[in-house]
Amino acid sequence: MKKLLLFVSCVTFSISLNAQLVNGGFESPATPLLPGIATDSPGWGQGIYTVETTGAYAGNQFGKMKTIVDPTTAGLIQWPSDTIAGFVQQYISGPISNPASWTLNFAYKNVTAAGDSGIVIVQVYDTLTADPNDDVVMYGTAGVYSGSNTNWTMESLPLQEFTATGYTANAFVFIASSSIGFLFGTGNGYPGSELWLDAISISTSADVIELSSKLNVYPNPANDVLNISTNGDISSVVISTLDGKVMKTSTESTVDVSNLTAGMYIYQVTVNGKVSTGNFVKN
Repeated sequence: MKKLLLFVSCVTFSISLNAQLVNGGFESPATPLLPGIATDSPGWGQGIYTVETTGAYAGNQFGKMKTIVDPTTAGLIQWPSDTIAGFVQQYISGPISNPASWTLNFAYKNVTAAGDSGIVIVQVYDTLTADPNDDVVMYGTAGVYSGSNTNWTMESLPLQEFTATGYTANAFVFIASSSIGFLFGTGNGYPGSELWLDAISISTSADVIELSSKLNVYPNPANDVLNISTNGDISSVVISTLDGKVMKTSTESTVDVSNLTAGMYIYQVTVNGKVSTGNFVKN
């Protein structure tokens, strides 16, 4: 995978954490910088996105990127084109533990203009320094989204190894944009393209095994309630249809499913920051 050039210096920052995204659900209070265009949010810093408070996948808020044409704003922020691509970015310095077992998880919606695509990328580096010989992409993954998907859809993308031998993982970057050309220097995108993100997290295969062994979701099939038994703290329960439409959200260990129509559903349970996903049948 081609190394990303982080050319938007105003949004690049460093946090001394060990491989965990900050504010992955965009729930922390955000500061609007330019109405409907730019925002400063904890973890994500300054970028071309808004934090929306209606229609979240989980919790109360989500991040929305949109590619627009606005000559006035472009001049104000010294953008190189009147077309401004929406983006969010998070850079975290290491050390990074066991990135070979990572999976990037997030919920997304997109409405993409013809000829355009939205993109979500995670890359793990040896370092990110002025020395180009050290800027080695060790692991990475990407999701590219075109067309229209107006229902929240949960995505899980395992990281792939590129050049890991002989290097030490010391930094990782998450970056997403409503227009793919913006990231790779091939254009500023197509106006009207949108990419919505929520519930962004990094899990490991060890996390999934450990959590699954301590999580029991029952009964299955269910009639009126779905019970979740765990020895951890439940922060989120999301029940959605197979096409990604969210039907129920909760923070409790018992979820009322009596008003769901009969069929198969997907549950996503977050316990102590770890995510477990499965399915159940509603009678």
